[in-house]
Amino acid sequence: MWERTPFAHLGAVLFSTENARDVISQPELPLIAAELNDTAAELDPARVPSVTFGMGNPIKIHLDEETIDLIAVPPGHTDGDAIVRFEKSDVIMIGDFYRNFQYPFVDPLHGGTFRGMLEALEVLMKIAGPQTKLVPGHGTVVRKADLCAYRDMILFVEETVLRKIAAGESLQGIVAAKIAKPYDAKVPGSLLPSQLVAGGTDADQFVTQVYNELTSDEASSKAR
Repeated sequence: MWERTPFAHLGAVLFSTENARDVISQPELPLIAAELNDTAAELDPARVPSVTFGMGNPIKIHLDEETIDLIAVPPGHTDGDAIVRFEKSDVIMIGDFYRNFQYPFVDPLHGGTFRGMLEALEVLMKIAGPQTKLVPGHGTVVRKADLCAYRDMILFVEETVLRKIAAGESLQGIVAAKIAKPYDAKVPGSLLPSQLVAGGTDADQFVTQVYNELTSDEASSKAR
């Protein structure tokens, strides 16, 4: 087992979105803490970011002739998503709302939605240039053109699931229809069992998450 040392103890100033700080401030779930075997780090107040930001103008950091922008984006993977742009180097760290290894994943327990993921992609596509290097949390470095294909895949699956819901099909039937199959050859790791990949999402889980979000939205609309 390894022990975690909060970066603040090494002299770092920690930045995060306001929502991410709220999550980090809470003790980890018992199962996670047990797996890491490190309760000291999870209770150490130094792990909590000291500088936070929200939607709106980015935080700009000027360091070693580089300008670094910290930009909050709409809740996609979680409600704490952000991108980090290095202006001079033309590189953007884009986190987990885009991944080019296995299928998209949202964490609804922490505010993630596919609607927000699509909005975050639109924000990123406005900022990135054609040659900007985009560094996702899962997968290899990509370019702006790859974002369009990712967005279109999510929209295709959403629209198809929505039509099947309107036709009265069940979740089991929709999953069995293998809606995402046309993308299997285009998505690296798509055929790997999700349990073999940290944070992995296979096609069936992707379609299930889309279904759950759409039916939740429908139920909310009827309640109003």
